[in-house]
Amino acid sequence: MKHFNDQQDSMEIAARLKNIREAKGISREDVAAELGISPITYRKLENGNHNLTIMNLKKLSEILQVTTDLLLFGETGRENINFDEYERLARLFTNFKTDVDLIQRIQAPDQTNTSTKK
Repeated sequence: MKHFNDQQDSMEIAARLKNIREAKGISREDVAAELGISPITYRKLENGNHNLTIMNLKKLSEILQVTTDLLLFGETGRENINFDEYERLARLFTNFKTDVDLIQRIQAPDQTNTSTKK
């Protein structure tokens, strides 16, 4: 079973991100523009010097046309990773809790509005 090391995993994800982008022939500037961040910030992502948010991970998978699993785990996928290890990796993302809360609010109907309409 794979065990995660935050610094090491961050560098591995950054290296995969750069390798995939280069293999697809996409410039840093184009990816940064599609993400809505500066090329300098994107360069920091590829160098492992800037934390990747869940939302940007999803956008990057769409831009690069790969799965988030490929970006996070490489070729082996996540089949040998238990949930605790997956959750630990998720902590690499600075806005994980904020992004999850946002997604839950978007996906869940507003309970306060439905109760007041009765």
